[in-house]
Amino acid sequence: MIDAEFAKGQLILLTREWYMHANGQLPAYEWNFGDVNPPVHAWATIFTYRLEKAQKAEERARAKAAEAEKAEEKATAKAAEAERQRKNAVAALAKANSETARARAAEQRTDAEKEAALSLLAKLTDSMYSAFKDNESIRAPWSGMLDETIAYADQRKLFNSGEAKLRARLVIAIANAADLAQKLGKEDVARSKLEKAVAEARKLQQENLTDFGTQRSVASGFALASITYRVLKDGDRAREALAHGMAVIEQSTPANDEERAQQLKIWGLFFQVIGTLETDAKNPERIRQAYATAVAKAEEAVKVAPDKSDLLPDLRRHLFDSYLLFAAALLNQDALEEARQYYHKARTTSVNVSNESVALWKSSATRTRRRNATPTRSTPTAGRSGRARPSCSMPAGPGYFPPTTIETPSRK
Repeated sequence: MIDAEFAKGQLILLTREWYMHANGQLPAYEWNFGDVNPPVHAWATIFTYRLEKAQKAEERARAKAAEAEKAEEKATAKAAEAERQRKNAVAALAKANSETARARAAEQRTDAEKEAALSLLAKLTDSMYSAFKDNESIRAPWSGMLDETIAYADQRKLFNSGEAKLRARLVIAIANAADLAQKLGKEDVARSKLEKAVAEARKLQQENLTDFGTQRSVASGFALASITYRVLKDGDRAREALAHGMAVIEQSTPANDEERAQQLKIWGLFFQVIGTLETDAKNPERIRQAYATAVAKAEEAVKVAPDKSDLLPDLRRHLFDSYLLFAAALLNQDALEEARQYYHKARTTSVNVSNESVALWKSSATRTRRRNATPTRSTPTAGRSGRARPSCSMPAGPGYFPPTTIETPSRK
């Protein structure tokens, strides 16, 4: 059959009251309406039904096959992307192992050369940790590498006699190792490492440091320890570590505008951590105050930094994240209009957005759309049903921002 729809139309026409008698009889031909008529119409009806059913079943099967093919293509593309990321991670790990081997080879040289190699290794592990901290496949080997770094430092007794700048970087390495241990489900190991990180940072704090870079590293170590303690649901120790870090950064002595901008950024990070701790404590007023201060410090850092400073991209990313965190906190408190203002500020911030920032933006924007879809009593606009609707409009998603880069914001 070429046209099932036309056939159905013809059958409907012939079985209407214009042709079919009230008793169901159909005329055979015009010269003898009462002659016997075979049930060709009933046969044609069931035949058309079965034929169309078969045709539609075939169409549905083709559609499902097309969908399955598309799903297979997507799965293949995802598998290829996962394989590419795995190869990149393996290459990065191989490079790190190569650097580790070089550092170990330096053990045959003078003490000064060994300390320099360890300093390079600590810096490398810290930078690579920031880049791959969310890559589950590399957490275990990277945790092992950090443990080897710390064990090497203990073997050389550098925590007692090493240079303050090197010891400060090792504090960050210990804090990173604690965070990785927590992510690997080793809470006891994480707590042990956190205690060591805080203890070594406290030693450095009591030495009245004068170098700003060392002060910044010690403060960052306290901040990392505080964040991990919070994840371990130990709020008291998180606040204690945070207080020590804030004391260090308060006593720091930046020598120029660039170091002042770094100091302000660290202040902002501390207040972001305070905001998360107050969120756990469910203290709305302090949450608002902490995130507002974090935003103010981030804005001041961008203003203070020199125009052509290499720090500006990182400071703008930090400002972007501060706006989003404050907007999310306001959104949780149903302060929709204020949240909209800070989302707008984030949208107008010129920055190459990091993967972490995009994830935060998508999460916040999704919750914003859900909140906007929920009627509230505080807004004056009402729909046809009389139920009020929010009067503010939120950004629809991350499409307002420049393309994403694979660069991850620095943890220091």
